Amino acid sequence: MENTDTLSIKEFARAAGVTVQAVYKRLNNQDDELNNYLVLVENKKRLSKDVLNLVVKPVEQPVEQPTSKVEQPVEQLLNQLNNLQEQLRLKDELIKSKDEHIADLRKQLDEKEQTLQAVTESLQAAQAL
Repeated sequence: MENTDTLSIKEFARAAGVTVQAVYKRLNNQDDELNNYLVLVENKKRLSKDVLNLVVKPVEQPVEQPTSKVEQPVEQLLNQLNNLQEQLRLKDELIKSKDEHIADLRKQLDEKEQTLQAVTESLQAAQAL
């Protein structure tokens, strides 16, 4: 039986233009005002339709144009790009160095395994005598 004064979480999310996960995230925050409109109907969480007035802005309101902080000088952006490229280069060098170190360690391990194999064979030959 559906209550006409309330909306399911899915219905509310669709009407508010948000995801169901976003609604549950807000509901999990005990301080969120959305909890004031939460009701249980047949052990299912529902939200009062009144809450839509708080969340959904009327269409008549003009959409604010973003302020133009986007007008960042190209030179500043190029400097940021160069810094990031330098960081990547340094990380690549570090990775290369670590790869070389790992290769050296593997070579040492192979040599120790060969030595251990030779010692094991010598011990087995000695025990056979």
